[in-house]
Amino acid sequence: MLGFLGITAANPALLAGAAAIAAPIIIHLLARRRFRIVEWAAMTFLLDADKKNRRRIRMEHLILLLLRCLIVILIALLVARLMMAPTGLAALTMGTTQNERIFLIDDSPSMDARLDTRSSLETATRRIADFLETLSQEQRGDRVTLILTSQRDRPLVVGAPVSNEMEVNELREMLIGSGGEGGIEPSARPARMTAALAAVGRYAGTSDVAPNQSVYIVSDMRQREWPEGDGDGGDDSLIEALRSLEAEVDAMAVVDVGGEDTTNLTVTDISIHPEDKVAVTGRTTRFLVTVKNHGPADASGMRLRLMAGGTQQSIEPDRTIAPGQEEVFNMSVTFVETGYEQVSVELEYPDQLRLDNTRYTSVRVHPGVRALLIDGGDPDPRARRVARSEVGAVRFGLEPPGQQRGGYAIRAVSAHAFGRVDERTLDRADLFVIANVRELSEQRIAEIEQRVQDGAGLLVFTGANVRTGEYNRLLHRDGEGMLPVEIGSAAGDLTKERWVRMRREMSGHPAAGALDPELNRQTQFYVWNQLRIPSQAREEGDVQVLASVDDGDRSPLIVESRFGEGRVMVVATDAARDWSNWPDMPTFPIFLQEVGRYLARAPSEYRDIDVGDPLVHQIDLASFRPQVRLRPPRGDFIRRTATTDEDTARTEIRFGDADETEQRARIDQVGFYNLELTHRDGDDEDQRTRNIPFAANIEPEEGDLTRADTDALRRALAETDVRFVGEDVAGAGMLGGGRRDLRNTVLTLLLILLATELLLGWWFGRRR
Repeated sequence: MLGFLGITAANPALLAGAAAIAAPIIIHLLARRRFRIVEWAAMTFLLDADKKNRRRIRMEHLILLLLRCLIVILIALLVARLMMAPTGLAALTMGTTQNERIFLIDDSPSMDARLDTRSSLETATRRIADFLETLSQEQRGDRVTLILTSQRDRPLVVGAPVSNEMEVNELREMLIGSGGEGGIEPSARPARMTAALAAVGRYAGTSDVAPNQSVYIVSDMRQREWPEGDGDGGDDSLIEALRSLEAEVDAMAVVDVGGEDTTNLTVTDISIHPEDKVAVTGRTTRFLVTVKNHGPADASGMRLRLMAGGTQQSIEPDRTIAPGQEEVFNMSVTFVETGYEQVSVELEYPDQLRLDNTRYTSVRVHPGVRALLIDGGDPDPRARRVARSEVGAVRFGLEPPGQQRGGYAIRAVSAHAFGRVDERTLDRADLFVIANVRELSEQRIAEIEQRVQDGAGLLVFTGANVRTGEYNRLLHRDGEGMLPVEIGSAAGDLTKERWVRMRREMSGHPAAGALDPELNRQTQFYVWNQLRIPSQAREEGDVQVLASVDDGDRSPLIVESRFGEGRVMVVATDAARDWSNWPDMPTFPIFLQEVGRYLARAPSEYRDIDVGDPLVHQIDLASFRPQVRLRPPRGDFIRRTATTDEDTARTEIRFGDADETEQRARIDQVGFYNLELTHRDGDDEDQRTRNIPFAANIEPEEGDLTRADTDALRRALAETDVRFVGEDVAGAGMLGGGRRDLRNTVLTLLLILLATELLLGWWFGRRR
């Protein structure tokens, strides 16, 4: 509108409100009275006076009508927000203009990478502070808004003036601190640049700080956050976000403060060794520590330190990590107490980034792998001849006497007593061992089957008591059940005059060492059940044969298969000494130790989250109160009450959701967040509370300092006016539009006209 005058409207659609100018005209026309002429002699003398006043009154009415029409037009212009640009005739009259300088500052972990003596973020904040000082001298009317990518929806500063030295110093102290303290520090949150640009666009679309808006995006330009897009294998959504923001504001520049040195190692993972599966007290727990080399050259000479359970272990691995590759290192610790333990690994290496050199994890330490042994031998649970029971040798092998623990928490029950075992015991079992049990009820079989599907392990020993027909009908079920094979009749020599040896069929299995024929030269098998593997399962490799007997037919002795999330292993002989002498051999407890950990579920709970993700924990209200406390790595306790979801009936406590309003409750720090639950009973403080640590880490990808292809970005944004400059913010120039906001002018005119209309209306009324 009025382009030749250089006048535009920020909200042109609202100019339609000027149509309300018709209101006072319509009112004026409706207010005109219609007279019926009545001849009255006495009125004749007044006609002369009326003719003299009629023209004056009509003129007064027209003046008031004009003023009211202008008032309606000015109200429409006020809400439409008129702008005057330095074009057309406006260029002859405009002076200086006002700009809002919006700085989007990347404060992601990678901004802590060092550039000589300073980090990228320190360089960025100092350059911005210097630019603001220049701004205060050349553009005194400008305003400054600071937005961090870590809190993109909550600007750090909105519309701060920079008209004098005091105001600039306040912003400088906020940016870089004073006396080595304060200032903007790297956060643990990723930049999420596409979302940050969208947030700046939303802010710019609603801000009325100044008529002109200039955006400065200050970042280290890492490839993971700045993919080139537009068909070049990158993220098109980032390019679209840049284009959308550039169209929203008057000017935009991307300021690159990143360094060229991308040397960096990252601790990407800490996990329990898969052969250990679970952390238990009294036995060494092995951890696998993964380190990735994000840099362009080989990396060696590092040092790793693991801290857990009040102890620490340091290693200096003599290994080289190739560029872009990972290496896994073995470390170990022995826990002395059950419960949740905090585990951390620190990497010492002269690389660019410090924040990714430490990783945290939270592990639950158990008394042992929880094994439920079902004894099919003597049905009397009070029997004293434990050594002759079906599970005596199994129990001895899993948890031998002495100071060296096997790492198992064992409960043994007779087949008769197993029917009375409660659901809680079944749920807690990580490993079921069925040893020469005659038969089990369909209900108990279904309960074990469900838990094996959910991840528990099952080890079955056959024997003379087994009713093979019932096993095949209920446990195998023509290949649909959890038993991977059909159990056939017994073969061999019950007189023990003839025997066969074991033959290892798989060398890569965790239990392969205990099945070595050289170690089992004295092992004798007298009787075994024939195991029939379904042909389809054999062809597809669903059933693996670990060992066989050298009876000429290589009859399977030990087979294994996966069932749901769990595993099932069948040994075609008993666990006592009736069918073999294996329980007396040194390899038997070794076999049980290895197979027990291999089959058992992994109950160790890793309570690990990425910074920025919500912390969620389900609470059992039967045991704990809904009121909880959370202590962040740094700071005071945060109190909150758990809520119950009406749809799922789950009671949860949540911190750091996307709509989290409490700043302290956001998961913004790396380290351990300790959740404190209170028992409903308990006499002393230790009994009343339970502490559960949650480990918060930065995303491992933050350690990748690979530079973005800025040339490709420039090509993708060639049709826009986005500028790309180096680390000097001033290099972008005094960005900004030249529009001047006419709201104050329009408002002044509106007030003048309103006052004039009131005064004239009062004066005209008195004269009549």
